[in-house]
Amino acid sequence: MFKFLDVQRRIMEAGPIKKDHRKLRDNINWTFIAEHLEGRSHSECLSVWYSRCASPMVSSGDWSNNDDQLLLQKIMEQFALSEELVDWDSLLEHRSGEICKKRWDQMQQSLGRGPQQRADFVDKMELLVRRYAPYLLDEELDEEFASQLQAADAMEEEP
Repeated sequence: MFKFLDVQRRIMEAGPIKKDHRKLRDNINWTFIAEHLEGRSHSECLSVWYSRCASPMVSSGDWSNNDDQLLLQKIMEQFALSEELVDWDSLLEHRSGEICKKRWDQMQQSLGRGPQQRADFVDKMELLVRRYAPYLLDEELDEEFASQLQAADAMEEEP
């Protein structure tokens, strides 16, 4: 697992990749990954990922890795403070609310058992964004979210 995370970090540092559709699936450069995992071809890496490691929703085609990033972005844009306040049906035009909620539940399970699994919604969102879409961690968006939290707190304090 740690070797995979190291490879994932190197991919992020490598920057934009040249699109060669023979070697890409879900915008993942399997050749680059294979170069960093000794003794594996790009097709073996792809096969193992989709047969053993990827979400069953991704493997079946009900979901794509890019949808994870879109889902998290849309939840952040709603400034929801709890799971109950998320309008699941309006998140992704090309996916039903039921599928979005199902994938959200799977993403939460990836946090494992322990304090992260018992964290509140906002903390889980931060953990999941760091894992699935770190580019979304934007100071401007954070400031807007903080102001929304302050406004919500102020409304709760009023009699």
